[in-house]
Amino acid sequence: MLAQILIIVVASRLAGRLMRVFGQPAVVGEMIAGIVLGHSVFGLVWPAGFQVVFPAASMPNLYVLAQLGLILFMFVVGMDLRIEHLKSRAKTAVVISHVSIVAPFLLGVGAPSLRKRAFCDGQHRIGQPYGRRERERRRRANLQGHAFDGVHHHAFRGERRDRRR
Repeated sequence: MLAQILIIVVASRLAGRLMRVFGQPAVVGEMIAGIVLGHSVFGLVWPAGFQVVFPAASMPNLYVLAQLGLILFMFVVGMDLRIEHLKSRAKTAVVISHVSIVAPFLLGVGAPSLRKRAFCDGQHRIGQPYGRRERERRRRANLQGHAFDGVHHHAFRGERRDRRR
């Protein structure tokens, strides 16, 4: 467990410093280190090595440690938060949050009406029309005794004859 913690801390610190060189917050590098050391990269590229470094038996303990670290991180973020700073940015935050919720909703609701023909003009399922022309064609075919599954139904004799031959 100590070796796992050492690997995690060293990788996180190195990735954090690398991200600072690129002008990004250290937390971005730390998250990237977690992705690289996790199942997504290390476990996919070298599963046997991943099992040696992070055996399944130690994962519950590592999970508890990660949760404690997250709790402490959020506590420190809360301690550094300034109410004055929050109040000065409140209007911007409210506008951005509302736009990011309302805009996708309106696009989702409005998209079919913008592209009515592509979404619902004579279509009840993709590729199966039921518009006015199709209804008329089907009505005429029914009067002539035709079915739409490729089988010809004789209206008066009750016979079926396969038209797909």
